[in-house]
Amino acid sequence: MHRRLVVGMFCANAGAILAGIACGGSPTGEPLRATPQDGAASTPASVGFAAGGPSGTFPASANSLEGAVPPAPADFQAPPGDPADGRFVAPLAAWTALLDGFGEARRDGLIHGGLDFGLDGRASSPVKASCAGSVIVARSDDSYGLHVTLDCGDGWTTLYGFLGSIQVKAGQRVARGAVIATSDSTGGKLHFQLAYAGVPVNPEAYVDFGTAPRPTPTPLPATPVPPSAAVTATDTPGSGAATSVAATATDSPTTPNPAATATRTP
Repeated sequence: MHRRLVVGMFCANAGAILAGIACGGSPTGEPLRATPQDGAASTPASVGFAAGGPSGTFPASANSLEGAVPPAPADFQAPPGDPADGRFVAPLAAWTALLDGFGEARRDGLIHGGLDFGLDGRASSPVKASCAGSVIVARSDDSYGLHVTLDCGDGWTTLYGFLGSIQVKAGQRVARGAVIATSDSTGGKLHFQLAYAGVPVNPEAYVDFGTAPRPTPTPLPATPVPPSAAVTATDTPGSGAATSVAATATDSPTTPNPAATATRTP
């Protein structure tokens, strides 16, 4: 396996906090920004919005190492989760498609360890900390591009990959919901990963991501009312002429017909 990939996966381990600090951060303290080569070999093009809902798969994902991790050990037991309990919040305010899901096959027997959210038309979106915690990684590698990993406590970590810039550094404490980065300026995607005891789990079991917004339909232009409709608007019921929609729209459903009550026989 590529040496940089091994280092990146080791640094993301929840138990390797000291190693994570050694792996992250800018020596100048300035926000890290993506360079053209960051993740270039492992960041495929967006596939956009799939018909019928926000789903899809990158072309040739099975041959990629993007977001690749080993499958969970057979005896691994993740804690039960409830997306509604609010422990973790979604890292994005809005997104356009779910591109690659958790557990999808990668080469060399690996799997996709997180969720890839499409951001077509939402370049440089703010990325929020899904949990309160400490930054243990803030750097770039071949597996996640420019990325941040947070130690959320109690064995949990979150990872935010393929970023455009980073506003935090290793060792820094952050609040849940605080902006820690921006997404790629090209509007590609955000890779989000949630792990327990160093083992990635399906984030959908613990985080309420909502749904991808669908395009707003363009309203049809108003249909002109033909002159004949204005004439039928004055027709009275029982005259033999059809009552127009315009006339009936103004009728009160609770007001009796005066003509009918006048001819009623006791």
